[in-house]
Amino acid sequence: FLTGSNQSGVAVFSLVVSVFTAAFTSTGVSFDKDLDKHGRESNAGFYGYVPDGTKKKVQVFVAMFLMSACHLTAKALACVLCAVESPATVVIYLGLDMTVYLAYKLLRRDFYYFVPIYGIVGVTLSFIARIFVKTVVDYTGNLQMRHPIELGGAYWAFTVLSTPIACFYFGSRYLAFMDNEAEKADELSMVLNSAQVYGMIGGLLLLQVITFASFLRTINPEYIHTFYTTTTGNDNAMGYFLNHEDDEHKMLIIEENKHKWVRIREDVVKWVNEKIPEWNQAQPEWWDARRKAMVPDWAVHDKEVLKSIRSEEVVKVQEQRRKSIINTAKATETVQLPHNAGAIRRRSILADAKKLASEND
Repeated sequence: FLTGSNQSGVAVFSLVVSVFTAAFTSTGVSFDKDLDKHGRESNAGFYGYVPDGTKKKVQVFVAMFLMSACHLTAKALACVLCAVESPATVVIYLGLDMTVYLAYKLLRRDFYYFVPIYGIVGVTLSFIARIFVKTVVDYTGNLQMRHPIELGGAYWAFTVLSTPIACFYFGSRYLAFMDNEAEKADELSMVLNSAQVYGMIGGLLLLQVITFASFLRTINPEYIHTFYTTTTGNDNAMGYFLNHEDDEHKMLIIEENKHKWVRIREDVVKWVNEKIPEWNQAQPEWWDARRKAMVPDWAVHDKEVLKSIRSEEVVKVQEQRRKSIINTAKATETVQLPHNAGAIRRRSILADAKKLASEND
């Protein structure tokens, strides 16, 4: 819009609709997820910031929507101001931002995604998931992605705060570039002066601060810490086992990637082996075929006990999981590997997927 030849009302309307659509979608996802009954029961320490009462819910939703719209606009503006000087600078900016995030996850030993898929496929899936989630937050400020299994509260806050800083930085560079490159400025259909640049950025920042303050005043205060917590995905996974008393919720840890709870693996395995005979006898409602299928073979020491939870129905569920993992491997192969990468590499990934599928069982 700033560098093109079309500044018509239609173009402005299109930009506004695009921003509002993305903001509304992001807000709806986060809002609905927080109100989900299962989430509030299994992870009560994270879900539940939306208060009861129609009026307060509307206030929270509107604040979330405006926060997302402001964040998206600010991020896009930062990229555009940067691109006017040099498109390559945008690539460097976004690439460095993503590299810092991935390094942060690696240093905190929180790189693996929560999905129980391992080997080459697991690493590739984790890499793609991390990039996807970071991109979503970069351009929407999605509140759900502050979850420890995603960005985490601390990095979510860093991402939201760093965007207006980047806006001011690239805004100043844009103005300096326009002063020094008169010929380049003549080629542009619109040149912004300092009042316009800092006015837009300042206005966005002010609106975002006001809406965020309103949001924090309206939500249930005991959840404010989730917007800056340093809790990792590993801590979240282990929390299912360590912070719950009932077996159903403690058992949720088995559905997490085993790398996320390696520090307490022995305790979990010991507990599972002690409890399976008890569950087989009592047959609680939650101890169904899907949950039995999630128990990996390596976690059960007694072969007879393992056999007792491998009914035909459970085997069918396992087979469905095998197919799902292999399909994921094929999809990952398509995304990551060009045709000239070699058939050996592709066969290696699929073989690894089949192996980890059997290991998960």
